[in-house]
Amino acid sequence: SDTDPPVCSRYRSALGWTKPNEPTSVRVITDTESSIMVEFEAPSDAKGITNYEVSLVGADPPQYCSIASSHKLDCKFEGLEPSTEYEVSVTSCIARKEIFVCSEDVVASGWTKPAR
Repeated sequence: SDTDPPVCSRYRSALGWTKPNEPTSVRVITDTESSIMVEFEAPSDAKGITNYEVSLVGADPPQYCSIASSHKLDCKFEGLEPSTEYEVSVTSCIARKEIFVCSEDVVASGWTKPAR
């Protein structure tokens, strides 16, 4: 049955996070015939970001880098095929104790050098 006035349970507090901003200026640089470099920049508002996750889209087995926000923001993928276009995905993440939340993915692509 309804009560008048309404009766509420005890006060509870909770903590939540909004998604961080995406990394910017993501670019894939041709390195060798079997490797590419991924470089990017932190967003202008990087509040709370602890690391960046970079992955080679569709790689089997999966290839990825996890880069602390305080380090140089680049990643090298090796063991690739010559003259092949590869797509990468980069995301900004907040990782604290029991919290792990990431931005939307930023996708870019680039090629390995042709075989000699």
